[in-house]
Amino acid sequence: MPAPVPDADRRTRRWLALVVFALLTFLPAFASLPVTDRDEARFTQASRQMVESGDLIDIRFQDEARHKKPIGIYWLQTAAVTLSGQGEEAPLWVYRLPSLIGAVLAVVLVAAIGGSLFGTVPGLLAAGLFAGGLVIGGEARIAKTDAALLATILASQAVLVRLYLGKAVEGQTVRRGLVFGFWLAMAAGVLIKGPIGPMVPVFTAGALVLLDRRAAWLRPIWSLWPILLALVVTLPWFVAITLRSEGAFWTGSVSADLLSKVASGQEGKGAPPGTYLVM
Repeated sequence: MPAPVPDADRRTRRWLALVVFALLTFLPAFASLPVTDRDEARFTQASRQMVESGDLIDIRFQDEARHKKPIGIYWLQTAAVTLSGQGEEAPLWVYRLPSLIGAVLAVVLVAAIGGSLFGTVPGLLAAGLFAGGLVIGGEARIAKTDAALLATILASQAVLVRLYLGKAVEGQTVRRGLVFGFWLAMAAGVLIKGPIGPMVPVFTAGALVLLDRRAAWLRPIWSLWPILLALVVTLPWFVAITLRSEGAFWTGSVSADLLSKVASGQEGKGAPPGTYLVM
C-alpha cells in the first residue's frame, strides 16, 4: 500500500500544477504576437531607452519625457532585458516577461483567495476559469502595466482575506511575513501605477469595516516596520524624479494623466456608465 502523501507535498503539487496550467494558457503566441497596442510600443521603447542610457530615474520616450506612470514597469522590463543578456537587441517577448510573470502570479493568488473563502477545490476552479479569460490572456502577452499591477493588488487582497477570516494567526500572533507582504505589495503597486493599486485594498477594507462595524481585524496591518519598509521602497524614486524633473512628473502623471482619465475618456475609450455591464 503506497504511503500517504503529506499535506505540504500535496499543496506544493497543486501550486506547481496551477503554474504549469497558467503557462500553457498564456505562452501560445507569447513570442510571435506582434505589437498590438499603442501603449505597448511606448512602454517598450521607453524601457529600451532606459537600457541604452543606464538612467534608471527618468523615463524618456524618444526625445520627450514620459511622465505618465511611475517607474515600476520600466524597472521590471529593464531587469528582464538585462537578465536576458541581449541588451538593446532583446526581442519584444523579453519586455513581455514581467506581464507573463504577473499574470501567472495573479492566477495563483486567485486560487489562494478562493481557497481561503470557499475551500481548495473552488479556489482552483476559480483560478482555472480566470486563467482562461480573454482579458488576462491578452494582458499576459502585452508589455504593459496591468498584469503586474493585478498581481500586486491580489497579493494585498489575499492578506486582507486571511486577516478578515482569522487565518493569518499562529498561536496568539499574526504572521509577520503576511504583514510585510501586504505592505510590499502596496509599495510595488504604487511604483507600477501610483494610487490605483492601493485603492483596491483600501476600499475593500473600508467597505468591510462599514458593513461589519468592526475594525479590530485590521489592527495587525498597522505595524511600524512593514510600513517603513514600504516607504523605503517607494519614496527614494519619487524624491529623485521630483528633483530631476523639477516637479514636472507630478504635473504629467497626476494632472494630465490620472485626473483627466477620471474626468473624461482618453484615446477614444470614453463610454457611458453601464457599457461594460451590457458587454
